[in-house]
Amino acid sequence: WTGRCGPRIAFESARNMMDITLLLVLGLLGLLGLEDALQTPADKVAPLIPGLASTDPGQLDRAVSVLEALCFSAGRPGAEGERKAVALAIAAKLSDDVPVPARLLFLRGLEAIGKGEVVPALAKLIAPGNDAALREGARRALEANPHVNAKKELRAALRQADGNLRAGIVRSLGARRDFLATADLIEAAGEKDPETKLAALEAL
Repeated sequence: WTGRCGPRIAFESARNMMDITLLLVLGLLGLLGLEDALQTPADKVAPLIPGLASTDPGQLDRAVSVLEALCFSAGRPGAEGERKAVALAIAAKLSDDVPVPARLLFLRGLEAIGKGEVVPALAKLIAPGNDAALREGARRALEANPHVNAKKELRAALRQADGNLRAGIVRSLGARRDFLATADLIEAAGEKDPETKLAALEAL
């Protein structure tokens, strides 16, 4: 009986030692400030949602500061892989189950670091049927996005937009110097809405 249990006891002892070692390593990483090395961008973005959606000024400020620091770090030169990973993690949180205030702040983050990888998410958000503030935030993020597909989505959105958003998209296309939008801008310059008309004339 003792002989049969010997290997089992040894195994349990080894497993306990491994658990203790792992805890010690995690603790050391925490003391050294290296716990971020074990976190994915998604691990860092998701916990920000309650703070970004909070009506408490202190919680909101702290969450915004963390998001800004995350985007600033990801946008540094030579960190393209990190930038893309963070941008995709943020874009994944633009879904309907995330409160609008948090999504608006995430859009500000993508305005700073987003490229081609987030264009589909922004195109979905600027489409009709979404909250007006979210559509405007998506417009701003698409205007700032350097990828050529961002201009394509702005042109597509213009055909479905009206009011202030339409005028804003016209200004975005003008800011991007999108020659493929020339025909659309000429058409917008002939509209009755004074804001859209002025924006189109300036863009041309």
